Amino acid sequence: AAQRTNTHQFSTTSVLINVTVKSLHALQFQRPEYEALITSTGSMAVDPKNNQPLQILATDDDYSATG
Repeated sequence: AAQRTNTHQFSTTSVLINVTVKSLHALQFQRPEYEALITSTGSMAVDPKNNQPLQILATDDDYSATG
């Protein structure tokens, strides 16, 4: 079997992140939704907005710096 390269073929999926440690404050993600492109097996997920590796960032007030 062989597959002809077709740049119009793609697939989508969703990833759900569950935090299971009990916390006083919920995590606050920088964005409500993240999107990335993966072009081939073993390649890095890239943010299509800036063409940089996807970073999922969140803050947790349980660990905020105290002065």
